[in-house]
Amino acid sequence: MNCSLCKNKAAFICKFCGRIICEEHKKIKPYIMASYDEDHDSPKFLVVEDASWCSLCNPISSPITVPEAE
Repeated sequence: MNCSLCKNKAAFICKFCGRIICEEHKKIKPYIMASYDEDHDSPKFLVVEDASWCSLCNPISSPITVPEAE
């Protein structure tokens, strides 16, 4: 498979959008894997600090409300 940016051999998958990318174009970004509310006071998050990111996609930086999920 080839990189989405340069067509070189891909080695990574963007954790945010699924594009495939090569070593040269791989960026890193924190990724929230899970959240939980242990003490019913404040939520806690399990975060991967260096998730692969293609830099083409633009993950939303602030929380959104999804009424259908309630």
